[in-house]
This record gives sequence, C-alpha cells and structure tokens, in this order.
Amino acid sequence: MRKEEFLENLGSIYYRLVDEIERLEKKIKAMDNPPDVKKELQEIDYELNQLQCLLHDY
Repeated sequence: MRKEEFLENLGSIYYRLVDEIERLEKKIKAMDNPPDVKKELQEIDYELNQLQCLLHDY
C-alpha cells in the first residue's frame, strides 16, 4: 500500500470515528448520561486522539 493510500484510509477512519462520537454524544444526552456509556465514549475519544496524533505525524 502506498503512503498516500494509507493516509487516505487513515483519514477516512478518523472522520468516521468523529461522526460516530457525535452520534453517541447525542444518544447519551438523550439518556441522561449513563456512566457505562460515558466511559465507553471516553475510551473512543482517547482512541480518536491517538489516531489524530498519527495523522499529524504524517
């Protein structure tokens, strides 16, 4: 896989994760923030930040 393809795929994953987090945030707000869902969202947010760091390195 070329570097350009890799970065495109990584970018695509990043933006799908952003969309998923926004969807989950709306769902959580509607559910009065159950703790287990909040923890899951925090874990996803952490992984998203890690991915964002990888994207910036390239």
